[in-house]
Amino acid sequence: MNKAIKLVMTGLLVSVNMLAQETDSIQQYGRGISVDWKESTTAGGMVTAGQLSHKTSINPSNSLFGSIPGLYVLQNAGSSWADGATMYIRGLGTTNSKSPLILVDGFVRSISDLTVQEIESVVVLKDAVALALYGIRGANGVVYVTTKRGKTGKPVINFNYEFNMGTPVRLPEMVDGYTYAQALNEGLKNDHLSPRYTQRELDAFRDRTYPDFYPDVDWWGEALRNHSLGQNANFSIQGGGDKVQYYAQLNYLKDQGILKPTNDNEDYSTQLKFSKLNIRTNLDIQATKTTKVQLSMLGNFSEHNRPGAQIDDIFTALYQVPSGVFPVKTKNEVWGGSTIYSNNPIALISGKGYARSQNRALYADMNIQQDLSTLTPGLSASVRVGLDSDASYWDSNTRNFAYESSVKGWDGEEDQYKNLRNESALSFSSSTGEIVRRFNFNAQLNYDRNWGLHRLNTVLLYAMDRMDRDGQNASRAYMDMVGQAHYSYKNRYLLDFALSGSASSVLEPNHRWGIFPSIGAGWILSEESWMKGKSVDFLKLRASYGIVGRADFGVNLYKYYMGSGNSYYFKDTPASQSGMTEKQIAVQACGEHDDKSVQFYKEKSNGVLSVRWNAKDLINTIARICDWDLSQLSYRVNGVLVPEMNLMLFDLNEAVTMV
Repeated sequence: MNKAIKLVMTGLLVSVNMLAQETDSIQQYGRGISVDWKESTTAGGMVTAGQLSHKTSINPSNSLFGSIPGLYVLQNAGSSWADGATMYIRGLGTTNSKSPLILVDGFVRSISDLTVQEIESVVVLKDAVALALYGIRGANGVVYVTTKRGKTGKPVINFNYEFNMGTPVRLPEMVDGYTYAQALNEGLKNDHLSPRYTQRELDAFRDRTYPDFYPDVDWWGEALRNHSLGQNANFSIQGGGDKVQYYAQLNYLKDQGILKPTNDNEDYSTQLKFSKLNIRTNLDIQATKTTKVQLSMLGNFSEHNRPGAQIDDIFTALYQVPSGVFPVKTKNEVWGGSTIYSNNPIALISGKGYARSQNRALYADMNIQQDLSTLTPGLSASVRVGLDSDASYWDSNTRNFAYESSVKGWDGEEDQYKNLRNESALSFSSSTGEIVRRFNFNAQLNYDRNWGLHRLNTVLLYAMDRMDRDGQNASRAYMDMVGQAHYSYKNRYLLDFALSGSASSVLEPNHRWGIFPSIGAGWILSEESWMKGKSVDFLKLRASYGIVGRADFGVNLYKYYMGSGNSYYFKDTPASQSGMTEKQIAVQACGEHDDKSVQFYKEKSNGVLSVRWNAKDLINTIARICDWDLSQLSYRVNGVLVPEMNLMLFDLNEAVTMV
């Protein structure tokens, strides 16, 4: 478990005209905790639906670029279903896992399954006051996404349709076949080798007289069209009365990629195609005067299609295959190729069959809020339950394409076409890509009370998150117990305190819990009487300190493993005998015990080869693993004190003890 300590001190000086809306807004901490933006002591940034409405992207994460200070958004290259952004908060917090915790309506879910149209707001939490609430998963920051909900009033119906075109940029400029042939001859000459092409062959490249043998292929132009096409249709309805408020959305997205030779096969397409259907329903029900129920459900169905060859292999071939080595197809309508280059880029797109994936996801959650003011004013409780299911399935029909090489027959000789591989039949296969099920349970007690100039808001929370994934050692479970208090005096002196106990199933059973405290303080100077009438409309000074952690690494790191090693030959007739080697050194607190001793014992037998061992090196190795200080230690061999420098090789039947 890694821990990070965060100390933040900052002054905030702004104009009320610039933040007229934000100063009246709510700062979300997540976990069902929020405070007035003016009274917040945490560093957070927010973008709202109105600010996102003018940004269009297949993946909502790319729409966050440049929207929130401190949030780094790096769009990835690739197909439309896999170009979701990599996000960092305040740079790279660790040397391995760097991604923030992403929550959708309070649950760990992928932002890629949403649409921009259903997002109400995105809040980025950056410092310890808020991140300590997430304990063992807060070290890299939190991105908190809230979806739209119903509002009291007449139904508001929205429909919008988008048509988009994507154009490739910064494509490489490759040389033609003639230039390639000249460069190859020049390189061979520099190595004192004979040229590959004669002058008449160079002339054939230049004049393009024999394209089967001396081609000039623009592979990028043959493989890619000028633009991709996309469509996005969205329908939503929002409204409700005093008892029930609702928000419902239906979204359909379709994107067709940029590959060109995709319709050569009668029964299927090899185009990069992606389609997604989202269905969302959010309900707010006032069950009684003191009980409110929130129901949320999202169904997500998506499918993508690609060539039978991997996309990386296609673009590797586009960079790798020169323009003058073989044609797209020979005059025999067979794919071109050679003994050196078997990866004809166009054949990889059109001749390898196709692969198709389907993904089905269902996210459902319920939140029951109970007002307990009858017991004591300001007291309330809530219970939240979330059930998620996500599965993907692969179907593929792939084959090998036939290709042949071609050699020009000069001076009356016959042209030669040599078959290098025959075409195979389509081979069908199907598999389950991934099945993930997640169960969340939260129980929360809130207390919010004003006493004259004093205001106190406290929260006690228990949260459990269990994720089951198919495969070995792939499931995870997390548990949190959180206490948080927010206090303000005269609406200007602010204090936040949080303490969370957090556990992860990937940690050693006896060391799974960590304690993560935080404290934040703020002073709204602009509320002081001596600041009234000044040119400064709003001025706040705040500071925070806290500890957060992360445990998103592999399982069983606390275990020591031995595994198969190299083989060795023994006996008169040498026979291979396998050995053992260290596969994993346990990560654990070796130095927790006061008794720092190591003993080696070996039963002595007569008539066998004596085995000797370098005890000093072995003890020093163990000491480095356990972080022992051996500078003041000496050793006893069979009870005799031996200085460290004189510790020599010894038989394993002797006992060695550190003293």
